[in-house]
Amino acid sequence: MEPVTLEDDLAEVRKAIKKDHEYAAADAITRLGTSRDDAALEMLLNAFEWARMRSCEPAKTALVASPHPDVSVRIEASLLELPDSELGQGLEELCLLDQYRVSGYAAAMLRRFGANGGKLRRLELPGCFGNLAPNTWNFDGGMDLPSLREVVLDGAATGDFFATLAHAWFLPQLTELSLASTYVFADRLDPLLSVDPLALERLSLRDCEGLRAELFEKVATSALVRNVKWLDVGGRTDLRGDTINRVSSQITDAMRAAGWPR
Repeated sequence: MEPVTLEDDLAEVRKAIKKDHEYAAADAITRLGTSRDDAALEMLLNAFEWARMRSCEPAKTALVASPHPDVSVRIEASLLELPDSELGQGLEELCLLDQYRVSGYAAAMLRRFGANGGKLRRLELPGCFGNLAPNTWNFDGGMDLPSLREVVLDGAATGDFFATLAHAWFLPQLTELSLASTYVFADRLDPLLSVDPLALERLSLRDCEGLRAELFEKVATSALVRNVKWLDVGGRTDLRGDTINRVSSQITDAMRAAGWPR
């Protein structure tokens, strides 16, 4: 069987739109969501808008954006202009890659996802925060998106980022949190270590610069990992292979479940 190419996916979206075949378009949208090619993104956005206008539910659609500034503005406008009654309908996974502008509207976007019973389960915002953090993840009026269980914030910021995240409304309900490739020098991670998210089972600190033995021992004995069953601290961290011998059996099992050492 010939491998599916970008052009194949683009052609399928065009064909689906032309025939007004909603479900075929939704399937194609999902596959296109893994591409960072600008042409694919353009087609993805067009198809997503097409499906929305026809009340189609492109379930599990992942929007993966390129870092091109024009595309960033369009992504933001597209999300912000959708009425609450439509935002998040059928969408279970959302990925916005390298979209630094999202730091300004992430909290508002999530609030709107829950405004009409959104089903968003997984949110990926890798490379979106740089040296920025949202002013707050919370609103005085409260947040309600119980479906959100998995959050990926790889390549996130230092400074106030962790302190802000520690108070995020969604933290207690998460089963998975990824902070891979994040700078964790000195005491910047401390605010997060005092949090006790009872549902958290999977945590990634893979490729985190500054994750040395002393800091890792703080992580391993913190409330954050109390119920963790999968803990990835591999990659380019500053940990030696024998690190696993200096932690509890629960953390040892969690590290091995994540493939330590690798």
